[in-house]
Amino acid sequence: MAQFDEYGRRINPNFQSQQVGNFEYHRTTTNNYNVWGVANDFITSIGDWFSENAESASNNLAVIFYYGSWVVLGISVIVGLFSSIFGAIMLAVIGGIITFYASAILFWVMYYFLLILFWIFRYVFYNLYVLLFCVLLILGISFSNTIQHKINRTPNTEIVEPVADSKKYVVTASSLNVRSGRGASYQTLGSLQRNRIVEVLEVQDNWGTIIYNGRTGYVSMEHLREVAD
Repeated sequence: MAQFDEYGRRINPNFQSQQVGNFEYHRTTTNNYNVWGVANDFITSIGDWFSENAESASNNLAVIFYYGSWVVLGISVIVGLFSSIFGAIMLAVIGGIITFYASAILFWVMYYFLLILFWIFRYVFYNLYVLLFCVLLILGISFSNTIQHKINRTPNTEIVEPVADSKKYVVTASSLNVRSGRGASYQTLGSLQRNRIVEVLEVQDNWGTIIYNGRTGYVSMEHLREVAD
């Protein structure tokens, strides 16, 4: 037999009311104790700081530079008063005009320079991977330059015997450097004085090969004149 409630609605005997609970949001936090993760978060936070403070920091430093130039001018004028009042007045007028325009131009130059510098730092500290890549890149370039510098400055100790077709030259410079290689960037082995007669074994790239103290040396042919037989 059908049953009805007090409002005349038919009651379904199979329906069971459920208690409505309160919805609660539980935030799940994960504590990352991994060393790499902590270091990466730290580097990223530095990059975020550069990104967020690039404009304000650049502006503040440029403002400090701007007013600092006026402070330097003021101190110069005060010091100048002790020696010459007229000179101090001229310094104040001329220096004020120069400082006004120069500092205004340098303000914007410095502002945008710092802005670009902060932007570079922001991406260098983008994360730990980028930072390590930049460090390795800088170390690689420095190592390559060091090796190249050592190669260029390594003395040539090869012993060269005189050859039959060598020619004699006289030094025209007051002092002619003898290098360890063909180029002004190579190490100086010694020097030859004016009117010194040297025997040039061969000429290449406008550098003459000579024997200097039992070793191979190179001199610039621009400061040598061939001796007539």
